[in-house]
Amino acid sequence: MASDNLPDTKNIVDGLLDENKAFEFAHLKFFSDISKDDLNSVIQIWDQVSDQKKNNLLNGLTQLMATDTLISCDDFSKFLLEDSDDTIKAKAIELLKECPDTKLIQIFSKYLQSKDNPILNKAAARGLGKYVLLGELDEISTDDGRFVQDILVQQYQNQTDDAVRMEILKSLGYSSRSAIPPFIKKALNHENKAWSVAALIAISRTADQKWEPVIQEKLSDPDIEIQKEAVKAAGELELSTLSEPLIDLLEEFSIDDDIYYHIIWALSQIGGNNVKELFESLLALSEDDEFSDMIDIALENLELSNGFSSFDLI
Repeated sequence: MASDNLPDTKNIVDGLLDENKAFEFAHLKFFSDISKDDLNSVIQIWDQVSDQKKNNLLNGLTQLMATDTLISCDDFSKFLLEDSDDTIKAKAIELLKECPDTKLIQIFSKYLQSKDNPILNKAAARGLGKYVLLGELDEISTDDGRFVQDILVQQYQNQTDDAVRMEILKSLGYSSRSAIPPFIKKALNHENKAWSVAALIAISRTADQKWEPVIQEKLSDPDIEIQKEAVKAAGELELSTLSEPLIDLLEEFSIDDDIYYHIIWALSQIGGNNVKELFESLLALSEDDEFSDMIDIALENLELSNGFSSFDLI
């Protein structure tokens, strides 16, 4: 359907079929809340679209959804779940990460259990994590919530591919089941650092501040990736006890730029007047527009964090 800002359906179809021209990023919004007729037009020619064009389109949609929260490609993505290419299916699951439709549970569960298909298995494990959280929040039925956790635990215990098991562990981080903390502790002690990273991501999703000693220890880990996930976990769990250690870490001369930005965001999640004073001083000293914009965003989030804290006290 044409609009003031989008091309008509024929131009979209022609763009998908034209191998000599890249699909324009500005046209990606055509797939958001796509009409039934427009979707059918795309479906009719989808098998004629090259693999490269398909992947570029889906990568573009993933990027667009990461920057624009109003974009929803649910209907298009549900069609893609039937694609013959498992890589396309995996990307469709990623595009459906905000979709609460519980009908997807059975589809994702089937893909999680498909044999010798780690790409699709990992995507399905990530996709099911949302439903673990929704179940814990009582936003889906008890039966659906229990089914999702049962299948994830079962596959965590039976899967032989470590990368798939790590994705399952991350999704199980949302679970309040007593069986999950032992899984996390074992992963933390694994000789492979990727397991420690997965465990910290799971911890960040637990909403349980009992993990504070573990996170504090990992803040000084020599491995940058582990240190970064510890910083993110401290913010997600709003660990006020780690505010000062994070500020100390921020002042280290040799700190990685990526970790620096994550510390800023984690502090904005934790809140506190000392954090506000720090951000204001950083903003006053900044001569970099991009850095200033980041601090402004962090200050906005800090106001939300401080506001919720005050509300909780009341």
